[in-house]
Formats: sequence, C-alpha cells, structure tokens
Amino acid sequence: MPLFGRSLVPTTSYGYQAPPDVIVIGWHCPGVECGRAEDIPPRRWPTWCDSCGTAVDPRFADPWAHYARRLELDFIITSQGTDSATRQMMMVESDVWYYKDALLRRDLASAYAARRGLRSTTARIVQADPYFVPRTGYFLVVWHAIESGDLDGAADELLAWHPTVVTHDVDRNNATRTTARQFTDSCVQFLEDTNGSRHPAGRQVYAAMLNVAGQIRGVLTSRNQQAIARVVGSRQYG
Repeated sequence: MPLFGRSLVPTTSYGYQAPPDVIVIGWHCPGVECGRAEDIPPRRWPTWCDSCGTAVDPRFADPWAHYARRLELDFIITSQGTDSATRQMMMVESDVWYYKDALLRRDLASAYAARRGLRSTTARIVQADPYFVPRTGYFLVVWHAIESGDLDGAADELLAWHPTVVTHDVDRNNATRTTARQFTDSCVQFLEDTNGSRHPAGRQVYAAMLNVAGQIRGVLTSRNQQAIARVVGSRQYG
C-alpha cells in the first residue's frame, strides 16, 4: 500500500511530482547547509525540517526514487548555486544513472553509450581539474554491471579504470588510498562472480588486481587482504 497519494505528496524542490501509487520511505531536507534525512515518513505534508526550517522533500522507494533522482541530478547540475566540486560529482553520477537506467530496460546499446559518455565526462573534468580523482563513476558502473549481469561492461570498465589508479602516495592521500582499495575490491567482486570467473577477461582483471594490491600492500585493510587471498587461493587464475 502506498503511504501517501498524489493529493498529499508535494512536488519536490527539484520538480518531481510522484504518481498516485508512490511509496514514501522518509524525507530529506534540501537546505544547502543542512541535508538532514530521516527514514520515517512524516504524518502530513508539507513538513519542515526541525533543524533548519526548510520545507522537506519526500524520499521514495524504487522505482520512483530512480526516476526522481534523474530530475534531482539535472536540477543540481544546472543550478547556479551549485559549487564546482558538487557539480563534477553530479555530472559523473548523471552518466551512471543513464547506465543503470539502460540496464533496467535491458538496452545494452544504450548501456554501452552511457559508459562511453561517462569516460568522456570524466576526461573533461580531469582536464579542467587535475586534482579530480575519477573513482566514483568507475566504482558505481562496475557495481551496477556485476549486479545486472553485464560482465562484459564490468570487465571493460575495470581494465579502463586500472591505468588511472594512483598508488605512489596512498600513505598520505586519502582519496588515492580509497580509490586503490575500491579498485581491488571491485576486481574481487568481479572475479568471485560465477560468470566473472569464467569471463575471457578474467585473467587480465586478476593481473590488474594483483598489480595494484602489490603496490598498496601497506594500506590494505584486513578485509581487503582476506578478499584478495580468497581469489588467489581459488587457483583459478594463477
């Protein structure tokens, strides 16, 4: 049963009007300096954030959350009040959204185009901002690809991600350290997938994982080490 009908759920601050059968799972404050969120829907609309007084947006269950996020991303990207760093992240997430949407529709041609679009977006951002670390897009696309069974896409993105992973300053730089760890984790996720283990690119992904893991051995968490050890111990790629 939907918790609220069209007559009660307001249009969001970013322009999404939910359909009558929507399920609301909480609320989120769009206040720039706030961002508070709760997992319990309010009893009535409109409702104001008790931290900053801003009218809050409903948070939706899927599939409505997916459609709402498209409008929210467009709103943030085009808003004059969005700072550069946030706009960069939302541009990357926008391409990831198009990839996920194509997978949901089982449109592999559009999924491929979205992955190419993400690489183009990332390249433009890096050209304008050399300090931008291109990890989020790769990580999310690989995660969605494996979850949906697009192992070709996952392998392609892992092998494209590998050359961008910086390993020389992981002791001091949290961004590069996190990226390198995420890369090895993503490789493990691919290699431990039933279909990934039989994929033609499996050995290349395995080699890439060992390459990065060997260079960041000192900053790998125990969970990272155990996961890599499982893959190595399986003797499927050695």
